[in-house]
Amino acid sequence: MNLYTTILLEFLLISSSILFLFKYRTKLGLAPLYILLGSVQYLQALSGSMVSFKIFEEYPIYPGSVIIFSAVLFAILLIYIKEGVASARTLIIGIIISNAILSALFGITYVQEHATQIISLEDPSSIFQINYKYFITGTIILFIDFFLLVIIYQFLISKLNKLYFFLILFISLCFVLLFDSLAFNILLKYGTPIFTTSLIGHIIGKSFSAVIFSLILYIYLKFIDKEEDNAGFIAAQNREIFSILTYRKKYFNLKEEKQKVEKKFISQIESTLNQISDGFVSLDNDWCYTYVNKKAGEFLGRSPESLIGKYIWTEFPKGVDLPFYHAYHKAVKTQQTQYLTEYYEAFDKWIENRIYPTPDGLSIYFTDFTERKTAEIALKESEKYLDNIIDNIGDPVFVKDSESQLLLVNDAFCKIFNVTRKDVIGKTLAENVPPEERESFLRIDKQVILTGVENVNEETLSLIGKETQIISTKKTRFVDSNGTKFLIGVIRDITERKKAEIELEKHRNNLEGLVELRTNELEKEKIKAQSADLMKSAFLATMSHELRTPMNSIIGFTGILLNELAGPINDEQKRQLGMVKNSGQHLLGLINDVLDISKIEAGKLKVSLDHFNYLTTLEKTIDFLLPQASKKELQILLEISVLNITLNSDERRVEQVLLNLLSNAIKFSNQGAITVKVDIVDGLVVTQVIDQGIGISKKDLHKLFEPFIQLEHGLNRSHEGTGLGLAICKSLIEKLGGTINVQSKKGVGSNFTFTLPLDSAIKN
Repeated sequence: MNLYTTILLEFLLISSSILFLFKYRTKLGLAPLYILLGSVQYLQALSGSMVSFKIFEEYPIYPGSVIIFSAVLFAILLIYIKEGVASARTLIIGIIISNAILSALFGITYVQEHATQIISLEDPSSIFQINYKYFITGTIILFIDFFLLVIIYQFLISKLNKLYFFLILFISLCFVLLFDSLAFNILLKYGTPIFTTSLIGHIIGKSFSAVIFSLILYIYLKFIDKEEDNAGFIAAQNREIFSILTYRKKYFNLKEEKQKVEKKFISQIESTLNQISDGFVSLDNDWCYTYVNKKAGEFLGRSPESLIGKYIWTEFPKGVDLPFYHAYHKAVKTQQTQYLTEYYEAFDKWIENRIYPTPDGLSIYFTDFTERKTAEIALKESEKYLDNIIDNIGDPVFVKDSESQLLLVNDAFCKIFNVTRKDVIGKTLAENVPPEERESFLRIDKQVILTGVENVNEETLSLIGKETQIISTKKTRFVDSNGTKFLIGVIRDITERKKAEIELEKHRNNLEGLVELRTNELEKEKIKAQSADLMKSAFLATMSHELRTPMNSIIGFTGILLNELAGPINDEQKRQLGMVKNSGQHLLGLINDVLDISKIEAGKLKVSLDHFNYLTTLEKTIDFLLPQASKKELQILLEISVLNITLNSDERRVEQVLLNLLSNAIKFSNQGAITVKVDIVDGLVVTQVIDQGIGISKKDLHKLFEPFIQLEHGLNRSHEGTGLGLAICKSLIEKLGGTINVQSKKGVGSNFTFTLPLDSAIKN
């Protein structure tokens, strides 16, 4: 095993043994620790020179002796710090006594070995042989070391800041170990050739040992030993510097008892301060931290130990000249408690400070109330936002409590009642209402609050000193998360509306009289018009009937003459008789149209339903009109999707419709072709008559199916006719259960589409 590893293990073994026995001193007592220390002291004297090595190839170091001796001082300092003067003094005496007893036992054993001639008196190999010169000198120096150690420690702890506790431990151990090295070598090595090298070796070895044992002791006291508060035992080392040299046992026992009580009390206070939710710090008169609890450390972002003894304005320079700074100084100057809430930008927090002056400095409690302040600011902003919204509502709005006292009103409310918020908040307004109306004024409020049923009510409001108003008030109950009930109301001033309604009622009554008078007049005019229409229809029917009889005779006799049944006639006579016949037939067609339209208007047009072949009727009509089309060099094209169509309808009236539509197509076309398309869609026969004629403008389409309408007027009309054909077609098709419509464009042509049910069910 490496020598340095062995040395390190020795350090750990002996220090852990001492700390273990000390840790369980309450159960085992300190006797085992005294025996251990006495034993190691003897071993140090016995084996001090057995194992060594040279550093820098010149200076000898005896690790066993150095470690064992340093461990004894380590234990003395531990007992003094944790147990006090009396325990340390007892330990010193115990070590010396145990050394003496062990030395005596070893001496007796050595003499017995010699008496039995096991060994000779000069035999150095016996483990019981003791170098009394070394032993006695070492014991005396050790006794001095003990007292010197506690004196130096007590001096340093009283003069240096407790933040430098490790440095205090190291200086105490190192100084005593260096003194021991110097004293030991002067007394035992001075004048010998090895004095210098031995002294330097002792100094190097014991300096290193001081570092190791100081570090172990510091770690144990600060971080491992949890029986007492880690900071308290350091602050409580206020013993007299030379207390170890005096013997005032009763005094020291009482003082130690007092220190323990104070220590316990301080520990309880510190524990309490660490448990509170507020941050707490204490400052001395030099503005240095003397205590920082855990909450304060968390808030400041620093460990409490790192702040102890530090100057506050150096640690937090951004606080200088802030309100906190001035409040702290004011508390010191006036010796009066200061209270301050302020925003600290460095931490982006709102802080509530309670600053208490003390004779030694300041005690400061502070609370981070950023969340509460943020909520308050948000609430104020929300209230401001809500007030702005409510004030921008045109209608009066109010909120009442369960006693009908106003909690909130908007500007419109103040305006309608001619009051200020100050005048009405906390009041019911009942005091502004005439006494006889006060009960009813508050009754609805109570009803809505109790039942939660919304109420909309029109009421007359008579405020003292104000004109009577008519208002419509909507009242709703609101219950918050705490169960508190509120009444929210919205008012609408309907005074002007009510006045307008009264005026409107008057005008309406007058208007109803006028309307009734005018209705009577119109009814009379309607009766006259209906009578005139009936007379017109009767006249037309009579005239048509009277005209048809002679016209039939004229056409018949003209036919007889043209057929030369009454004798031969020349060509000129035939031409003129043909003209007479054509004119007669044309006039007869006009008479028939007039007769049909008069029947339609009179509601006397009858149809006769029967089954017939629709395509046969269509072909017959086309054949009849082919000569007219040929004269204008027009083609008539037929497109049929179904070859056999049987229609249950009035064949004569259907033929009349086809004849009218095809005649119009021929009449208003000068070129191209006329296409007739037939299809069956959803039980309807759909027929389209498409021409390439003059077309119809969009603005005239709605006039096409009106009676006696022609789109050409005056003496310069280029086409003959009464204008009844399309009107008759529309009436006939609708009578047969169908429809008709047209699509047309000026100069392009027209498309007349009509539908007829395959099986009509018409009642005349």
